[in-house]
Amino acid sequence: MYTTYSTYPIYTTYPIHMLRTILLYSFITAIATGLGALPFAFKKNFTTRQQALAHAIAAALMITASFGMIYEGVDFTHNGLDEIVAGVGLATW
Repeated sequence: MYTTYSTYPIYTTYPIHMLRTILLYSFITAIATGLGALPFAFKKNFTTRQQALAHAIAAALMITASFGMIYEGVDFTHNGLDEIVAGVGLATW
């Protein structure tokens, strides 16, 4: 038997070590975001090739993240791909 959305509790208490881990990972993400913008502080003009390479890397990371979220969504739904197809359709519309 599969667990439906209605059986999940609205408010869940998490152990403190889990909250610390989440806080640590969010802090690391914020630092990485700041470091990613650092090259633009030192170099003002980028060649077309450098811009194309930066855009290609950014696009690859975003596509990878999107497929990762789709994979997690498929693992979470249990009862079909209807929700996944609807979400991807809304996101691309």
